[in-house]
Amino acid sequence: MRYALRQLRKSPGFTAVAVITLALGIGATTTIYSIVDSLLFRPLPYPNPSRIVRIWNTFAPRGMMEIPASEPEFLEYRQSDAFAHFAGFSTGAVTLTGSGDPLRVAAAWATSDLFPVMGTQPLLGRVFTPDEFQTGRSQVAVLSYDLWQNRFGSNLEIIGKTVLLNGQSCTVVGVMPRNFSFPSDDVGVWQPLPIAPASTNVGNHYLNLIGDLKPQVTLQQTTSEMAMLLARLEGKYPSYYSGAVGIGVTLVPLREQMVGNSRRIVLVLMAGVGFMLLIACTNVASLLLARGEDRWRELATRAALGATRMRILNRVALSGWVLRLPL
Repeated sequence: MRYALRQLRKSPGFTAVAVITLALGIGATTTIYSIVDSLLFRPLPYPNPSRIVRIWNTFAPRGMMEIPASEPEFLEYRQSDAFAHFAGFSTGAVTLTGSGDPLRVAAAWATSDLFPVMGTQPLLGRVFTPDEFQTGRSQVAVLSYDLWQNRFGSNLEIIGKTVLLNGQSCTVVGVMPRNFSFPSDDVGVWQPLPIAPASTNVGNHYLNLIGDLKPQVTLQQTTSEMAMLLARLEGKYPSYYSGAVGIGVTLVPLREQMVGNSRRIVLVLMAGVGFMLLIACTNVASLLLARGEDRWRELATRAALGATRMRILNRVALSGWVLRLPL
């Protein structure tokens, strides 16, 4: 080891170039692999992520494949027997006041089954109860872990406290655990989204739909059932759907929805970075070979003095191995 270190100290330029080349290649590969792992391989932080699907209306003639649902569509679709739970939600932002400076917070408004769909229990308190979805009820809110920690100092007595969201008093009823985030990582507040059972607002498509499939139910079976429910809607609202020839419904697994078009991009990046690491290793190997040519007289002398071939190879290999120590 001391011999290898002494040899590298004699060639600081070679050592610096080799170490920097390897560091760049390994660093880039590690970074991209971490992204690939989180997007494609690491399990989603929900109990049964493989059964959670997003539901979209489609309009193929115009290439529109992710159309949110209207309230009547939500009410019709949730009658499907394929889902253990079925929910709708919308997103936006609210201004939090009454505790420090005003803070703009990403928010989600959800129907009663959102948290059961995700299968996640709150860290503190509870999620929404059915009566809190009645129009005219006092406002309640569930907070994210990050908002609870950063804004309220992890106050264990936050449940039952009142906060102001867009100037309206809201009672905090729950705090979600640290690893829960939906529909995006930055959502800090969830509130109930009341939908009237007799809603006929078929033209306002603002609801994002999500559900968890029952065991043994397939995507294909559910898609067929949803298509039948959509056909039933077309009979209820003929004047609206008559001009939408080609409308359909599709189900997308949650992971596929979250990865979206980035899957191909990420895999291409991974391949590119892997190729870059190969080039880096090739360059370092070339540097070692070039350096070996400069040392051939030394190695020949050692051989003449009785050094075995294995001992000479060990010394050469050790010099290359020592290069990775700074990494």
